[in-house]
Amino acid sequence: VAGSVALAMDADDELPEIRRVRLASATDPSLWMQAAVEDDGTFEAVVPAGDYTVSVPERTIGNPYDNLIALAPASTVEVTVPAGGKVDAPALAVAAAPELDFLEDEGVLFDFTPARAQAFDQLVEELMARYQVPGVSLALVKDGVVVHQRAYGVQNAYSGEAVRADTVFEAASITKTIFAFAVNRMAERGEIDLDRPLHEYLPFEDIAYDDRYRAITARHVLSHQTGLPNWRWQNDDGRIDIKFEPGTAYGYSGEGFEYLGRVVAHIADKPLETVLLEETQRPMGLTENTWFSSNDALKAVVSRGHLDGMAGPHDLPGAVGVAFSMYTEAGAFANYMLALMKREGLSAEQYDRMLSPETPLPEDDLNDPEIPESYGLGFHLADTPLGLAWGHGGNNGNFTCQFEIYDEHDLGFVIFTNANTGPKLVDDLREYLVMGRKPGSDGSTAP
Repeated sequence: VAGSVALAMDADDELPEIRRVRLASATDPSLWMQAAVEDDGTFEAVVPAGDYTVSVPERTIGNPYDNLIALAPASTVEVTVPAGGKVDAPALAVAAAPELDFLEDEGVLFDFTPARAQAFDQLVEELMARYQVPGVSLALVKDGVVVHQRAYGVQNAYSGEAVRADTVFEAASITKTIFAFAVNRMAERGEIDLDRPLHEYLPFEDIAYDDRYRAITARHVLSHQTGLPNWRWQNDDGRIDIKFEPGTAYGYSGEGFEYLGRVVAHIADKPLETVLLEETQRPMGLTENTWFSSNDALKAVVSRGHLDGMAGPHDLPGAVGVAFSMYTEAGAFANYMLALMKREGLSAEQYDRMLSPETPLPEDDLNDPEIPESYGLGFHLADTPLGLAWGHGGNNGNFTCQFEIYDEHDLGFVIFTNANTGPKLVDDLREYLVMGRKPGSDGSTAP
């Protein structure tokens, strides 16, 4: 059987591609297969003779950070495949889902009543279905307390096992803030100099062939100015290199954090897990249900990650990765957020240093040009219409997450998802919880 499929909508921007179709037996829908869709929208599949229903199995398509589109309830076409013959299926046109209109004039987190909590839960579940996010763990904080905490959905879309309150998610790059806080504490005590070249503490042999690495400092790492790539495997040759003179530009780098992690372990003369426990977890209340490497307790509560709705295998790290490897859930993480909001664990002066802009982020298609963004010493900063918003996001591919704190209003949120499409859900919930309807808008948010 051969056919074609297209997204039936007008748009000025380039539309995302539909990547696969599903062919299901009309007499026994449990018998089905999927076929890849080529760049020109055509597909071919070899199936037994019989009657088939052709549909698009995906609920969302596109880039969740840019042009993710939620699809309307599945359109289908019918085709009869003769024995030993080839047949062309009718063209399949797939429409986008209608826009949602759920914003209020002001973000609902400013006055989060029980009635709003119920409406919020319904919205979360609707957005999960819309963006094909199987599971969510989230917490909302206001005026020094957790005003709402819940787990939603399933931790494994294949088995249907529900997300529980103790189900943990990969925190991805949010891990960087746990480590950065530890470094800030050590800097405040004078145990590490943020402006001393790191090679003077511990050489980095993999990049020693480039003398520019001798200029890299802890400040450069925490504010993403090392010149190192995010990950060496993203280079064509798989080799770590330096993209620009350290301290002169912005370049997000997990490799830089991992180097600083080795330096910190060397200075402290302790395993990194011990450093994180003593410097951040204990003083900031993040000891419960939180891990940084594989163990039996983690295996018992960890969710599966999902790519385009499909559950993947567990890939638990054997050692701490200070740039990416924390596993936790919203209830535990909310304790850390509240401690940050109360300015615990560091002096007021060190908090000011930590949350002062070090590295402006360049404008690109994903940033709002009216909201300047930057990095401080380990935290992402945004100068929003509601004042300073700070926190961090995370994306390990099949897990995405975000936490944000709004200083002037003593509120914030953390959202963990077990799907690559989580960023769109986070964006919509941010608008609903914090931003509200913008002046001059119609209150709708298009996917």
